[in-house]
Order: sequence, then C-alpha cells, then structure tokens
Amino acid sequence: MQQYRDGGFVGEDSLRFVDCHSVLLLQGEIACRGLIVITVTKLIDYVTDDADPLVQTEMYSYNVSVRGQGLAFRYDNQHPDELYPGHLDPHHRHTFDFTTNQELPDSPEWLGAEKWPTLGDVIGEAWDWHGQHYALLNHPEDFVPRDQLGDGLSR
Repeated sequence: MQQYRDGGFVGEDSLRFVDCHSVLLLQGEIACRGLIVITVTKLIDYVTDDADPLVQTEMYSYNVSVRGQGLAFRYDNQHPDELYPGHLDPHHRHTFDFTTNQELPDSPEWLGAEKWPTLGDVIGEAWDWHGQHYALLNHPEDFVPRDQLGDGLSR
C-alpha cells in the first residue's frame, strides 16, 4: 500500500481488520486519484494457530468504481454455487462500462485459483485504469475525502 501512497495514487483508506475468533475480516475502502474507490472485503482463515499464524484468504471481493460515475471492474469469488459455463472455480473478474454501469458482454472472465489477484495487484490495475481513462474522469486528480469512505461494516 505504501508504494501506491508514495506514488500519489492512493490517498486515505478506511480498511480495518476485525478478529472474528476463527477468521479475520478485512473490510473498508481505499480512496484513489480520480475519485476511484476500491471497496475491499476479505475473509481470512487462520491456517495455523501459533504466535505468528499462517493465514489464507478464503473469500474476497475487490470492487473498483468511480464515485459519482460508475463501476470499472470487480474481482471476486463470492458466488461459488453459480459457476459460469467454462469456469472451473469461482475466481473471476467482472468488467463494466463505467459511463453506463453496464457489465460488458465478455464479462465475467474466469481467472482460476492460480491467477486470483492480491489487493496490491488490484490497486496497481486501478492505477493503470486511471491513466487509460483519465480524459473521461470528471475529477481525474481528486480523492474522495476520508470522511466519505465507508468502513464496509454498516452496509
């Protein structure tokens, strides 16, 4: 995260870990340049139960949108019972036309368990997306203020 802050793409965030005894919940939002907001939900399971536990993400959703304009893309594995044709596991990417909020015809795209992204990967992709769509953004240099970020827990 720090590299994206230092690079000027990430501003404030409302991410927080909640210890739910047998799992950790990471939830909140990241304000990025261009009024881009990354909404994060991760359920993290403890693999080991020692002083320095090993953990593994079990469920995740990274939703990238432009505040006041629309959805850009989302990665998730949140609906495994609704696998799409040709998808061998639930890891996939949804892509949207952010000017209309319509999901694109070739979406969702199956990724597979080997290609599911880290949060850092998604922030990097959002930064690239910002550069590619700069001229279409209403406020390409602005950030959503911290007090307007949700913590993801009250929704």
